[in-house]
Amino acid sequence: MQTTIIKKNFIEALTIGSAMVGNGSVLPILDNVKIDIKLDGFSVQSSNGENWVIKKSEIVSTDGEYSFVVDAGVLVKVLKSLIEEEVTICVDNSRLIIEHFKGVIEMPISSSDLFPNQQSISDGVELVLDVDTLSTWVDMASAFVANDDLRPVMCGMYLYGRDGKLGMCASDGTKLFHDSISYDGED
Repeated sequence: MQTTIIKKNFIEALTIGSAMVGNGSVLPILDNVKIDIKLDGFSVQSSNGENWVIKKSEIVSTDGEYSFVVDAGVLVKVLKSLIEEEVTICVDNSRLIIEHFKGVIEMPISSSDLFPNQQSISDGVELVLDVDTLSTWVDMASAFVANDDLRPVMCGMYLYGRDGKLGMCASDGTKLFHDSISYDGED
């Protein structure tokens, strides 16, 4: 299988998609990212077993659909060392082959069958939120999050949707952050 991807898009997807790598994962495979190549694009996903980060992006061309698991940190370093704007990757058995003008670079990969699948929530609700709003809320609320092992419930941020509003709260027990916006979604 062979795929051509714009290097800048590939590095960005790997950087964002690998956000959960090394965050207290119990399974060694979760120290890597899963890359899914589809005919209309690709995605990079990472997980700590509970939470998932998935970044989708475009491809230039591919000759098929496939997926594999690879060490994102090493792959980003390799990609940054290349001068080409487009990168051609090939997957052959247990190797990722990156072709460039001076030759090829080979990296070990694992089967995507070993990477756990994200569990679907049958009665869940999907909320669409502008990234600028979420980023602002997280930046502002982070000053209100506790660092207390005795009260772990105070060590997080609460995102909610209710009564036509979508909001976020955080408190350390003495200070409270709360902000909300109107939205048209379900409760």
